[in-house]
Amino acid sequence: KKAEAADQRNNLQALFHLLKRHAPKMPRQRSQLRSEAGYVLSPDDEVSALVAYWSAVTGSDAPGTQTRTSTIDIELDEVRTAIHALKPDKAAPPQFAPHVLWRLAETPISTHIHTTICKAWAQQGLQHLPPEWASAWLNFLPKQGKSCRSPKDLRPIALLEPCGKSIAGVLRNRLEPFVQRHLAAPIRIPSEKVVTAGAKSDLSPL
Repeated sequence: KKAEAADQRNNLQALFHLLKRHAPKMPRQRSQLRSEAGYVLSPDDEVSALVAYWSAVTGSDAPGTQTRTSTIDIELDEVRTAIHALKPDKAAPPQFAPHVLWRLAETPISTHIHTTICKAWAQQGLQHLPPEWASAWLNFLPKQGKSCRSPKDLRPIALLEPCGKSIAGVLRNRLEPFVQRHLAAPIRIPSEKVVTAGAKSDLSPL
């Protein structure tokens, strides 16, 4: 709201301070990975070490691509609400504008998305998805109290393209009632299968 008020008053100084607060420039704390023998890894070797470690953790390959011909009708208000829901304090990939700017321009952006992508989906089906929507840009942050010399000392966060993230939010909102109804159905999970600490019911892990 403060950013919107500053933009309406054409107060660029106040807008700059808000952007600096939500997307500040901070010195990067570089983690230096090492080999098992203790030698410093080169940048290429670091990438190979991260790929090998996290591929073993996730245990999955890249998903294949499929063409969807079913249509879907997304309303303009749904797109505007989803863009407004972008949190200003959450980071976006560096090549995309920060969330605070998307929210400032939510009306023209949502109109453009609706008149291009959403209307095409309603008429032609999901025949095209921007590749950026299915991508995530990983950043590895040091775990507290770790030496940051091994991939296991880092935790990944995935930064998503804001437009695709917003549309995914629309689809999530539509699916949520069906998921809630499914979870509310009587399901019995053997107690020995429940591993979530402090679970109060069989549905808590779900």
